[in-house]
Amino acid sequence: MQKHKLKIIHISITAVIIISAVIALLTWFMVGLQLKIRSIYASGIEFSISGESYSIPASDIGLTDNGISFIKNKFTGKAIYDEQKLKEQIAVMASKVNQPAQNLGVKLDNGVATLSTTASAGKIIDQNAAYNAATARLASLNNNVTLSFMDEQPTVTLSGAQAALNQINGIVSGDIHLKYTDGSNIKIQPSQIADWIGQFPDGTEDRIQFNRDQIIASIDPLLAPLDKKSIDLDFSIEDSKVTNFQAPQDGIVIDRNKAADDIITILQKREDPDAPKPTVDADTVTLADAVAKAGVSDQAKTYGIVQLIGTATTPFTGSTKNRISNIKTGASKLNGVLITSGENFSTVGTLGQIDKSTGYVPELVILGNDTIPEFGGGLCQVSTTLFRAVLNAGLPVTDRQSHSYRVSYYEKDGDGKSIGPGLDATIYDPAPDFRFLNDTGHDILMVNHIIGTKITFSFYGTSDGRTAEVIGPKILTQTAPPPTVTQANPSLQTGATKQTEFAIRGATTTATYNIHYADGTTKTQVFNSTYKPMPAIYEVGATNTPTDTPASSSVTPPAQ
Repeated sequence: MQKHKLKIIHISITAVIIISAVIALLTWFMVGLQLKIRSIYASGIEFSISGESYSIPASDIGLTDNGISFIKNKFTGKAIYDEQKLKEQIAVMASKVNQPAQNLGVKLDNGVATLSTTASAGKIIDQNAAYNAATARLASLNNNVTLSFMDEQPTVTLSGAQAALNQINGIVSGDIHLKYTDGSNIKIQPSQIADWIGQFPDGTEDRIQFNRDQIIASIDPLLAPLDKKSIDLDFSIEDSKVTNFQAPQDGIVIDRNKAADDIITILQKREDPDAPKPTVDADTVTLADAVAKAGVSDQAKTYGIVQLIGTATTPFTGSTKNRISNIKTGASKLNGVLITSGENFSTVGTLGQIDKSTGYVPELVILGNDTIPEFGGGLCQVSTTLFRAVLNAGLPVTDRQSHSYRVSYYEKDGDGKSIGPGLDATIYDPAPDFRFLNDTGHDILMVNHIIGTKITFSFYGTSDGRTAEVIGPKILTQTAPPPTVTQANPSLQTGATKQTEFAIRGATTTATYNIHYADGTTKTQVFNSTYKPMPAIYEVGATNTPTDTPASSSVTPPAQ
């Protein structure tokens, strides 16, 4: 019994010794393995090529500093690095150390092509052999790879080089014109075109290729002046009023890629030595552009002012100096106004006092059956434009009145085309007023601008998906002007005649306004307008009465 116990103890001690030895051996192995891997990781792969050294960093091929990964990958048969990256880095190395053979070819100097008859052998490395050698060495945790150059002989024949010369002479035979819709014409000369031509040997031939990236790099600074940066919707707020409003403007970016493709198409056609000599028309690229969308500033987003929801323009061509002055003054009072959600906006209330002290000048206004000069004459151009912008934005109108008789300014659209009577809105302090409701659930920013003899009102806010349509205006009835009226004016010389009013036909019109909301409901408003006929009125000297004045006229007088 005692003997058996001694035997078991002896075996146990032996086992402990063996296990300890194995652990020590494994520890030694892992430490050594880790040291080798760290050495490779630190120095990368060292290539010796005909006595010259070249190193590829371990990180460039995805080699990790991990001995456990090495053992795991050894068992799975996987590499401890990225094989594709290793191939790519060897290709980079080859591009730097290779000394390619010098083939017969074409020399380009400032756009002039000549035959280069100098040829010589070169020295290059075999990339497949380099990859195989590197993988074999890394498998045994060795990072030193020895390679040798192999000779490369020139292959292009004289006839092959001459054919390339003929092709290149065709390619650089003329200018290329880049034209844009704004009239810009950019000329690219042969010396620039020559920089885009590459050559490579293909057996006995000297092949031509075009460097697309170089084309884009060359035309980019030429096209840059044609680009237009987008402008974000932005504004500031001072004293509860929006100032420094910047309407969003989409930008323009000339399509460099398409231009490069079109240029290459032209150059490829020129490669044929028998092709017709290039002409300006045949060698013109029409530049295309893409829209660079405008954004919205953080300030605008805070107020929900993120997009255009409605706009309208009306012309006031032919207006007097005073009328134009009043239009500009009135428009300035309504520019940058923030209309809060749920607000029933009043045009008259927002304009405030209308007299000399607020910048207005006397001009004709419609008052009853007369047109007389008053401060603010012409403001109805402002309210009419605002009315049409409201219609385009789909906002409910709460108060609108037409003029008592027709006014030519308000029977045209933004392009100056006739639309007839029925979409005007008159205002006068304190009444009539033009009012509308902001029922969008968000604030609305109202801005306007005047360019030349056109005024534009625009609303910016957040669209709730509504759309609007206006059917009309339609003329229902028309009434001929009354007979011409003559009035004696002692201040006129005898025999003199002065027309003070033009004959105007009366009319009744209707326009139907539908607001289609996103929930499928529709709100309809009908705007009926009645315009009185007006006679032509002449003032005459005391002894002179016109007898041949026409009884009627379709000409509309200038008025508010």
